[in-house]
Amino acid sequence: RRFDDYAASTEYVSARALEVYQREYAIRYPAEELPAGRPLKTSPLYDKLLAKGAVFGARFGWERPLWFAKTGFAKTGFAKTGFAKTGTAKDEYSFRRGNWHAAVGEECRAVSSSVGVLDQASFAKYEVSGPGARRFLDYLCANKLPRITGRMALTQLCTPRGGIECDLTVTKLAKNRYYLISAAATELHDYAWIARHLPRDGSVTLDNVSSRLATLTIAGPRSRDLLQALTRTDVSSKAFRFFRCREIHVGMAPVRALRLSFVGELGYELHHPMEYQRHLYDLLMAEGEQYGIVDWGYRALDSMRLEKGYRLWGEDMSADWTPLQAGMERFVDFDKGDFIGRDALLREKEEGPKRLLACLVIEAGDADDADANGFEPVFAGGEPVAYVASGGYGHRTQKSIAFSYLPTELATPGTRLEVDLVGVRRPASVVEEPLYDPKAKRLLS
Repeated sequence: RRFDDYAASTEYVSARALEVYQREYAIRYPAEELPAGRPLKTSPLYDKLLAKGAVFGARFGWERPLWFAKTGFAKTGFAKTGFAKTGTAKDEYSFRRGNWHAAVGEECRAVSSSVGVLDQASFAKYEVSGPGARRFLDYLCANKLPRITGRMALTQLCTPRGGIECDLTVTKLAKNRYYLISAAATELHDYAWIARHLPRDGSVTLDNVSSRLATLTIAGPRSRDLLQALTRTDVSSKAFRFFRCREIHVGMAPVRALRLSFVGELGYELHHPMEYQRHLYDLLMAEGEQYGIVDWGYRALDSMRLEKGYRLWGEDMSADWTPLQAGMERFVDFDKGDFIGRDALLREKEEGPKRLLACLVIEAGDADDADANGFEPVFAGGEPVAYVASGGYGHRTQKSIAFSYLPTELATPGTRLEVDLVGVRRPASVVEEPLYDPKAKRLLS
C-alpha cells in the first residue's frame, strides 16, 4: 500500500536500490529528499515552478514544490538563499534549520498578508458512487456525512480498535455521489482500505481520479478578491460559505471549488481537470499581480498548519492513535449508528484516554537554531515520558512548536517539560491550541 505502478519498473527499483547501497553509511538528515528515480510524476506546472526557483520533494512519485528560492536574495550568499554555484536552487541539510528557513518565512508572511498559490496536484482523490454509496461511507466514516449537495465533512476512517486508519474530507456532489480527498502519500493506502470494505453486491463504485484532476490552492486575505475577479459566480462569504463546494468556471476552466484551508487563512482549493492547470495558473498569477501574489510550498504549509493545530496523518495521527487521543473527538458522531471502531471508541470515552496529543512551545531561541522534527524525546521531571510526533517553526507566531502524545495528567496547558533538541534539553510548555487565530476569524472571514 506504500507504492503504486510508478515504482514497478526495473529502472526505478534499480535506481533506488543503488541509492540505498551507496548511502549505507550516510547520515540521514531531517527533511531530506533523495534524488534517485526523480523526477517521475510531474504536474503541468513543473517546468514553470522550477524556473521560478522551486525546490521539489517527492511524495508517491509526485514532484511537489517545497519552497521557492528567490534570485533577488542572491547577494546574501548560497547558505541562506539556497542557490548553488550553478544557479540552481537546492536544499542544504543539517540537524538545525535548513537554508530554506528564511524563504519559507517570507512565503508564510506573504500568504497571511495577501494571497499565494500552491500546486497540490498530488492530492489523492476518489469518487464513491452508486445506490449504496451513502450507507457504505456511513459505516466507514466516524463523522456524520453531509446530507446536502455541496457540503463537506472532515472525517477519520477507524480500525476496529479505534485507531485512525485514514483521514480525509468527504464532499457530497450529488445524490449517491461523493468526492473524497486525502494526502498524496496515502493514495494507495487509503484506496486499499476503502476498497477492502466495498459491498460485494455491486451497489458501490470506487474510482481513483487522482491523476485526472489537479488542484491549485489559493490562500490569504485577498484570495476571495482574486477568485471573484476570475469567475461570474458569486463567491462572497454569504454565497460561498466555509466547508462548501461549488462547481464554477474560473476563466475558461471548469473548476470544483472547495472553500477550506489547511493553513488557517481564508482560502480555496480549485480542483480541475489536469489539462486546464496551466491556463488556470496563468490567470491567477496575472490577476493576482496587483495583490503581490506569491508561489508558496509545502514547507510553508507545514509551518502554518502547526500554528493552527491541524493534524497530519502519518505524523500526528495513525492507526496507533484514536481520534479521542488526537483531540479529534468533535469529528466522531456516536449518535449516527454503527461504524467501524465505534465500540472501541465508546469504551475509551467511558474510561478516558491515557494519552492526549498536546501542543508544546519550545524555548529554542535563535542561538540554538534548531526545532523539533519528530521522535525527539520529551522529559518530565528528568524522566522520558513521550516523544515528538511532529514539529517545526511557526513563522507567523515566531514560536518553535511540537506536538506530542503525553500522559493525560501532563497534557494540561501550563505543564513544564523539556524536549531534547540536537542533544540539548530545552525548556518547553504545554499551551492552549491553536496558537494562531484561535477564534478562526481569518479562516471564516
